[in-house]
This record gives sequence, structure tokens and C-alpha cells, in this order.
Amino acid sequence: MNSQLNLIRWWKSLWFASYSAKHRRLAGSLNSYREDLERRINYKKAGNSEWAKTSLELLNKCTQLLSEAKLDEAWKCFHEAKRTEIYGLDEKELATRIGILRQEAEKLSDWRKKAVFALIGSTDNPADPPPSHEAVSQASLIRDQHYNNSYYKNQLTRIQFQSSFFALSIFMILLLFYFRWFFPYGQEEVTLSKDTFINYLLGVVIFGLLGATTSTILHIRKSSSTSRIPEIISNNFITLSRIFVGAGFSVFIFILLNTALVSELDIFNFEANTPLDFFALAFITGFSERFVLNRLTGIIGGDS
Repeated sequence: MNSQLNLIRWWKSLWFASYSAKHRRLAGSLNSYREDLERRINYKKAGNSEWAKTSLELLNKCTQLLSEAKLDEAWKCFHEAKRTEIYGLDEKELATRIGILRQEAEKLSDWRKKAVFALIGSTDNPADPPPSHEAVSQASLIRDQHYNNSYYKNQLTRIQFQSSFFALSIFMILLLFYFRWFFPYGQEEVTLSKDTFINYLLGVVIFGLLGATTSTILHIRKSSSTSRIPEIISNNFITLSRIFVGAGFSVFIFILLNTALVSELDIFNFEANTPLDFFALAFITGFSERFVLNRLTGIIGGDS
């Protein structure tokens, strides 16, 4: 019980440390920008202007959202406040903001970069006449959406990693219990009987789950390097389905290898005799769907 409580406290401390860092980052950016905005408003004596009132209201709302731990909404509100400030820039300040946006646009995805350049022009092909405040605001919105989407994607990826590593930890613990109390030590070959079938099947399922979970983690890492937001792939139900389908394939291959079909169909170029052979194969089967699908094609015939 104490070890379980310690694990829960450790997990909570990691989550709090992560949240605290994000909270401090936004709070620092918010306080710094508020001082800069108020100084600009006072310098321009624009306290009664619409853009100044709206920007300050948005910053107050951002502070409220931050106090409620709604970081995603708070960041969006913060960006909106900065875009509203654009309407208070003079021509020289607006030109500076346009130059910054053109440089930042180089880091955006292709269609967003084209959209920004269509609104404010590029460094090599500046807009004529100079972009309006509205155009600069819209270009800033496209940039902010890019960063918001990147943050959202990182959130999805982090959730999937946490779920997958938690599942992997559970299956590793199950594996330790299996080797401690259920592994058929001393048996050089697999001999199925009423007493041993469940024993072997349990090991096959655990190794299949391990293989499928490992494959899922690698798949998440690969998909996280793309620019798209993999909402469907990042769904927890999809993640669990990949893991349990892999375990199901492992059970199928185990049963297939213990039937007369395996010698008649000649779909395997290897032999599995010992328990560890079957468990290693279960891991491979859970890890690679293609491995199983190729064997099923060999049984069914053709591409159907």
C-alpha cells in the first residue's frame, strides 16, 4: 500500500511540476506585456480608445482564466490582446511589426506562409500599398493559430505517451508476476493439456500486449514529428484498440502454430517449440500487424 501511495505522489508531483512551469511562463509573459501595454497607452494618451480598452479587458480575462488553470484559453486570450493592440500602432510601428511577421512566416506551414504573404507581402515582394492594420491583424491570427495548433498537438502527444507508458508499466509488472508464479520452468517443449493451455495462453497474451504497446509508443513518436494534428490517431480508444488487437493476433498465431494447418500450409519458415519461442513470437506478432496479415494472406490466398 505504501509503495502504491508513493507512486501516486510521484505521479502527482510530476504533473504539478509540469503545470507549474507552464503557469509561470504564461504569468511572466502576461505581467511583462501588461506593463508594456500600459506604458504604451499612457505615452499615446490612448486610455479612452477602443483598442486600449479591449486589450486591457482581454488581459484581465486572461488573468482570470490563468487563476482557473485554463491555460489553453488563457494563451488564446493573451494572443487576442496582442492582436488588438495592432490597431493602435502608428505607421512606423506597424512597419516594424510587418517586418517581424514576414520573418516569422518562414517558420509556418506552406499554406499559412502563403496566406500571410498574401496579406502583408514578403520581404522580396512587399505589398503595395502597405498593408492595413486589419491585414496585419489577420496575418498575426494565422501565425497564432499555427502556434496554438502546435501546442494542441503537443498536448495530444503527451497524453498518448503517458497512457502508453502507463500501460507498458502495468504489462511489465504482469510479466514479472507471470515469471514468478506461472512460467513453466523445466519444460523444454510446449505440450498443451487441460492444465497447461491457460498457463501458456496467459504468457502469450502478456507478451502480445508488450509488443503492441511498444509498437504504439514508436508509432506515436513517429507521428509526433509530422506537422498535422493526429486527432484520430491520438484518441485513447484508438490507442487501446491497437494494443488489444495486437494481443488478439498473438493469441491467433499461438493457436495456429499448435494446429495441423501449420505443416500443411507452410506459411512459417521457422519452428517454435519451447515456451520462450512462443513468447518471443507473441511479442513480434503484437508489434507488427504486417507480420500477421502476411500469414493470413498465405492462409486465405490472394489479396482478399
